[in-house]
Amino acid sequence: MEQMTHYAHSFLRRKKIAPADIRYLIRTGAQTELHLLDGRTLNTYIGLKAFSDALPKEDFLRINKGVLLAKSQIVKIYRGTYLTTDGKSFTGRTHDPIQHKTIMKELAKSQARHSKEVSAELNTRFSVLDIMPAPFCVIELVFDEKGKETTFIFRYCNDSMGELSNQPVAQMMNHSFYDIFENADERWLPEYAEICINGGSNVLHGYSRALDRDLSIYCFQPEKGFCACLLIDKATLA
Repeated sequence: MEQMTHYAHSFLRRKKIAPADIRYLIRTGAQTELHLLDGRTLNTYIGLKAFSDALPKEDFLRINKGVLLAKSQIVKIYRGTYLTTDGKSFTGRTHDPIQHKTIMKELAKSQARHSKEVSAELNTRFSVLDIMPAPFCVIELVFDEKGKETTFIFRYCNDSMGELSNQPVAQMMNHSFYDIFENADERWLPEYAEICINGGSNVLHGYSRALDRDLSIYCFQPEKGFCACLLIDKATLA
């Protein structure tokens, strides 16, 4: 068994695959499929058990004999069904309430660690926009222990976003959307969630009650679980 684990380590090293590059692994017939975040799928005859032993236990969850998921890629668990960030669902073991709560706590820790790392990287990446005259922000979709979308957290805001919101940027950072905008209109939140989970881009148009502005909001996904927003006040275009 140790030899098979060694083969799994060698395979990952040879293909230059880090644990953070993996979305999930699936056993299909005699082969194991590795599904990566960059969209690639690799096949090998090395068993799933070997990869399960080779990869960090704190970052991966084997939900049944044939599926191993990266915890950072799980967005929801409901009655044994696991939903991942790419919109796929997998049927796993149905855990009792205590086991389910334990798993969700483990996932929360893993996702919090991942969120902290990504947030720091995003702040570095978008720092060139700090003094851009157009408001720009990055929000992260947050789930509760039951896997339900609950709110968005501001992970980056430029100076213009603070001015438009009439809030200090430092006060907005790492705070909930609803904490900053208590009277926020929720009609666009599903659109943000769609981009956070499934990627792509979108342009939203309409009146923002929270900002008292008629806006065009250009949205895209800078990282899984995050939505970047460029806000254009239509009044400034007149």
